[in-house]
Amino acid sequence: MLGLKRGVVELADHDPEWAKSARKTIEKLKAIFGDAAVDIQHVGSTAIRDIKAKPILDIAVGVQSLDMLTDVLLRLDASGIYKSAQHAVPNDMLYVIGDFESDTRTHPIHNAPAG
Repeated sequence: MLGLKRGVVELADHDPEWAKSARKTIEKLKAIFGDAAVDIQHVGSTAIRDIKAKPILDIAVGVQSLDMLTDVLLRLDASGIYKSAQHAVPNDMLYVIGDFESDTRTHPIHNAPAG
């Protein structure tokens, strides 16, 4: 199972499918970001094999500058990847993938300056 309702914290046994889903998501993000992405990585507890983790796939996108993402952000929205309204971390622009009707998030996408 992948995803958690916003505000819920639960741990699940490691699932090998998480890595496959992360790779698929990274490929999609590479197409959306193009040259604006310096690096894209699966991060967080689901990226570590054999430990319990929250069943959400954190993806980090390193970019040269958040100010250069105007077109990318439009493509994210058009792809059904939406900006989190409740994220207020400096120099990190959070977008999410999920089932918004059920208020479930599956993939937080952290966009931050590389380095």
